[in-house]
Amino acid sequence: MIVTNIMASSIDGFIASEQLEPDERRQATGFTSEEDHEFVRKQIKGADAIITGAQSMRASRGAWEQKGRNDKYPHWVVYTNSGLDDGLAFWDQKHIPRTLASSRPVEILQGSGVQNLTYGEQLPGISVIEHLKTQGFEKVLLFGGGDINKIFYNENLVDELKITFCPVIIGRSDAPRFICPPLEVPVKVRLLSSQVVDNFVFLHYRVQKN
Repeated sequence: MIVTNIMASSIDGFIASEQLEPDERRQATGFTSEEDHEFVRKQIKGADAIITGAQSMRASRGAWEQKGRNDKYPHWVVYTNSGLDDGLAFWDQKHIPRTLASSRPVEILQGSGVQNLTYGEQLPGISVIEHLKTQGFEKVLLFGGGDINKIFYNENLVDELKITFCPVIIGRSDAPRFICPPLEVPVKVRLLSSQVVDNFVFLHYRVQKN
């Protein structure tokens, strides 16, 4: 299984200018472009599963309506210990397999088809990856945000990082970070490719495992 972290970041390491930032605001701020949007869609087309956090899902309000590997919708796994708001489009996307991952059972909207995976005292990243392996998945995307990224880097689970550096500097201590500190040890990466499109820089790294 290959786990690829897909992120868009400001030059100073933030993934949004504010919490729960909607796509319209992200575009106005300079966090996204048509090229970056299509880049993400291309990554989803090759994915079996996508992992993200509750804050990211609340901001987007639902999973991407994009089929993945073998022309099937990827299995979306959302980390949350407090559940998700009933009004999110996420609950109505019954054509997309969805799971909430949590340390203890969380409330699931009846009839939504969403599953709950509880990992208890086990490591949260490894527990989800082992669960996805049992389904034969080979390509997994990690969409973050910062707390979820920290879990997966600390548990040595990320194989690749594909990051888009956006032409914006946020400079706010309360903005969401690419990784929420601390990491147990620094993570080293090796550059595999780079591409510049307008003012956006697309970088592909291989993560050097501990």
